[in-house]
Amino acid sequence: MGSAAIAQSIRGSIVNENDQPVPYATIFIRELNSGTTTNEQGRYFMVLNAGIYHIAISCIGYESQSLIVTITDGELIKNIKLQTSSTQLNELVVRASKRDPAFEIIQSVIENKEKHLTQVKSYKTNIYVRAVEQVDKKKKAVQQNSNDEIQKLDPTKDPIEEARKMEEARLMQTNLIEMQLTLNYQYPENYKEERTAYKLYGNKEGLYIPVFSQADFNFYHNLVDMKGIAEIPLISPISRTAILSYKYKLEAVLKENEKVVYKIRVIPRKSGDATVNGFLFINDSTWNINRLEFTIEKGGLRFYDLFTIKQKYEEVSKDWWIPTRQEFTYETKASGRIFKGKTILAYSDYEKDAVFPPRFFGNEVSVITRDAFKKDSSYWNQQRPEALSTDEKKLIAIRDSIEAVRSSKRYLDSINAKFNKVTIGEVLYHGVGFRNGEKKSSINFASLL
Repeated sequence: MGSAAIAQSIRGSIVNENDQPVPYATIFIRELNSGTTTNEQGRYFMVLNAGIYHIAISCIGYESQSLIVTITDGELIKNIKLQTSSTQLNELVVRASKRDPAFEIIQSVIENKEKHLTQVKSYKTNIYVRAVEQVDKKKKAVQQNSNDEIQKLDPTKDPIEEARKMEEARLMQTNLIEMQLTLNYQYPENYKEERTAYKLYGNKEGLYIPVFSQADFNFYHNLVDMKGIAEIPLISPISRTAILSYKYKLEAVLKENEKVVYKIRVIPRKSGDATVNGFLFINDSTWNINRLEFTIEKGGLRFYDLFTIKQKYEEVSKDWWIPTRQEFTYETKASGRIFKGKTILAYSDYEKDAVFPPRFFGNEVSVITRDAFKKDSSYWNQQRPEALSTDEKKLIAIRDSIEAVRSSKRYLDSINAKFNKVTIGEVLYHGVGFRNGEKKSSINFASLL
């Protein structure tokens, strides 16, 4: 079947007038009433029976094309060039700007975004990362459990002690991770993380920790690729063709630090998997992002039911605005439970135009130092740019006390004594093992039978 499929097929690339690939263009076959789309490199492939087909090619922001192809027993290679639909874009901007000045503001950002995207060729920065996840039962289950607890109340037990145990059990459903790293960047897409401190409380599986080489959340790009989160790259509200995917509304004109900032509501023209909704704050005159608050709905997400992004930009040096804080909140429901998470990234000590040695960037995108796991509470108290919440403080206190007990000599000796106890059954059938938890060493002997 593989040979037959290749023998009767059509493939090729779709590019624009500058020979740049056009991703997610639609190739529609009239006779089949179906089609396919190009991938991120603008390539497409379809298996077709021999025959004559009418094909329509379309993509937002480009002039549509129609053509007739004949499929024979060989593979047909058909490369296509699309022309930008400048008339369509301009007409939309003109019509829209009469309704709301937000369209003109967005157009100014689009015209200036290349300058902001390429003004720095490299940098280094320190980043503090904190991710926390709370696992809750669904409302109905919580109500049922509450009723059960009321029925099971034991008058002989101390209610204060019981309440403490319940609170501790609730906190133990919380997972938290703290991390300190140095991020190295070189234009256009080279990233390398050096993780210098790491502390985990609980389970990290549900915590979102971004890897910058996979998702940099840079909305100056036309498409924002959020690998592992969104099904397909998101269309940025300030992409070259954003006017075709979004509507805009000027919500407010703010005065912040002697600067005029425009608050613009971003509204998808239609619900889909590749758009965001929320707010974009734009600096007047410089036409760059001040901050943003975007939400991605469930339809466009792989795992989460809801995912929000908040970014705060600051002018860290003259005319260089760069993110100094990012916040992600996310939620999903599974197996009668609700998982709610939040991840914050706080940036500091930007070094502009950093110089890196040859071959510094490569396949290794993230490394962790040997001492990263040895940082104590005093280190974290000094490093945290944002205070812990009350629940986070309680969680860390509980987890630290448990860890202190489990690493104590008395506890390890009791575990060793239980493990090292020799029985006839072990000697004959299961084998014998001896372990020293304090030295983290063990030795095992096979059974006699």
